Amino acid sequence: MRRRVTAYDKPGGLDASRMIASNGYALILTNTKSAILVRLSDGAGWSIDAEPKTTFTKAMWADDQDVWLATGVQPYLPRSEQVWEDGIVRFSRASLGSPNVAPR
Repeated sequence: MRRRVTAYDKPGGLDASRMIASNGYALILTNTKSAILVRLSDGAGWSIDAEPKTTFTKAMWADDQDVWLATGVQPYLPRSEQVWEDGIVRFSRASLGSPNVAPR
């Protein structure tokens, strides 16, 4: 049965094509500088910000222990919108603390 879990604002214009769902969580890129992790059982979530001069390019994995996101850097040309993937960042779930995104 379908049911709404949560809602989020799309300030960067990204949509669910930048989302993965696994292990009871959805990991959603809300723009190139931030993501949210949503617990599917109750809709509570955590915001995750990219480090300075780094972007998130792809949601990769989420479980009770870790969150993994592909990262990228802006090219050296100042007006280019293209992002080059350059690595992966892993966040410990414990480091995210208590949920800071309320269910909607």
